[in-house]
Amino acid sequence: MPQDCGGADVTEDAAKCRGCGRTLHGSPYHTGKPAWISDSKRHGLIRAPRCHYGGHVCSESCDRRACLDLERTMPGHGDGQSRLDGNLDRKISVKWEELRRDYPGADL
Repeated sequence: MPQDCGGADVTEDAAKCRGCGRTLHGSPYHTGKPAWISDSKRHGLIRAPRCHYGGHVCSESCDRRACLDLERTMPGHGDGQSRLDGNLDRKISVKWEELRRDYPGADL
């Protein structure tokens, strides 16, 4: 029987993007093992980054979406929140700039 783990089904076998639900290569986040984004252009598989609040993400927009969706459920926040709290927006930008620098030309 699946356990409720913050909306995640802990019996799930596939790695999923927390932002869009896209199936990724590798293991689900709750296993502590990596997941991989397929980049057929040049690099093959690229290790999927983690969302600030946990979970694999496949793109910068999914990273922002997942963080904002989670922040909206936190005390002191709400459904009307349209921007990320504090400097999280900048942290996400830096993370993805570094990934693009490590994998030039990758479709991220």
